[in-house]
Amino acid sequence: MTMTAVGGSEFDRRLRELVQSRGRGRIYSAPMMRLRPFLLLPCLTASLFACDSGKTEAKTEAKKAEAKKAEAKKADVKAEAKVDVKVAEPTKPEVTTAVPEPAAVPPPADPHADLVLDEMKDWYGLKVAEVDGWKPSWEADTVGIQWSKPGQVDVSMALNAKPIEKVEDIESGFMAGTTLSKQDPPTKTAKGWYTIVTTDDGKSQGFIYVRNIGKSWLACDTLVSRSEGDDRPVVPPETLVRICESAEPA
Repeated sequence: MTMTAVGGSEFDRRLRELVQSRGRGRIYSAPMMRLRPFLLLPCLTASLFACDSGKTEAKTEAKKAEAKKAEAKKADVKAEAKVDVKVAEPTKPEVTTAVPEPAAVPPPADPHADLVLDEMKDWYGLKVAEVDGWKPSWEADTVGIQWSKPGQVDVSMALNAKPIEKVEDIESGFMAGTTLSKQDPPTKTAKGWYTIVTTDDGKSQGFIYVRNIGKSWLACDTLVSRSEGDDRPVVPPETLVRICESAEPA
């Protein structure tokens, strides 16, 4: 009796392996040897079926794993698509508003701008105060104001008939009829200006202060040099300026 091969060469190989594994150490009779292929057929069939089933299950599992990977990849793509993309807002240019500069505040109007001093009035109509011990007095014979202090040279103030632009415009006091050889540059003060002058002989120096009140001009003067044997102290220009600027409109 001849057995038809199932599964071709693969079947023969599996059959031989099965027979060898089960026939080790056993002695079979001739009839049993003839029936042996039929007895082993169910086992071989089951073995082949199990092998094929194992392969099928392995393929199925592999497909499932690939499907899961594909689903996971799709999920990742969807998640990436849902990520909020923050777009940087364009920078707004700064708008600088030009702040106008405050208008220059004009100086307060001079309430005495139209004042004209009268030499016929005592003190020219001014109010004069004592300064650092220098006492003022009205000199009617010379028509002028004078500040005196013991041990000091007097300081005189006189009303000028015309505007004083330079020392040579002074018509009274120390400068009357005096020729100068030197004159320092004028120094501005809060209310006027002053200078130090030297006479033509070079022996005397004088302090001259000039200011205007309203439409009138005043000149102060005093000697600031001392002749030989004269030990009176020289008054500094700062003190002389305070004296001359102490006269104010009443």
